Amino acid sequence: MDKQSYFFPVVWGRFLYNAAMGLGYRPFRLVWWVLTIILGFTIWYLLRIKEQINRYFYKDEKKELLTARKKRSLKRTGSPHSVDLFIKCFYFSTMIFFTLRLKKDLLTFFDKKEQWVVVGEWLVGILIYISFLTFSKSGSILHTLKSLFLG
Repeated sequence: MDKQSYFFPVVWGRFLYNAAMGLGYRPFRLVWWVLTIILGFTIWYLLRIKEQINRYFYKDEKKELLTARKKRSLKRTGSPHSVDLFIKCFYFSTMIFFTLRLKKDLLTFFDKKEQWVVVGEWLVGILIYISFLTFSKSGSILHTLKSLFLG
């Protein structure tokens, strides 16, 4: 191949299709891409908006705590441990990635820049769903498993 053919979009498309889906015959390679994307967004959430995510998880509970005036529970929302924050950010990233319908309270709770990132991760998740269902070939592992379980 000459030098100019590497800039052709079809070459890069085939490369990505092979790397992500195994040319359709190994669609479960996509699991590694999904884990990488989720961990990437988790790290971004940890670095940028960990306090907002922590407040998001306790937003409904805080109203109940303020009415009940429980000091013990208020300490829990103070400054969480870093492992606890990582688990919350990982859960939040996984929740956004695998959801099909984005909730309104997610968009109203965060600022504009944060909303763009959340919606971006949600769109990437939808694209992964679509690519998995569209690009897996008929002789792939997915159809073998389907015939195994459904007959």
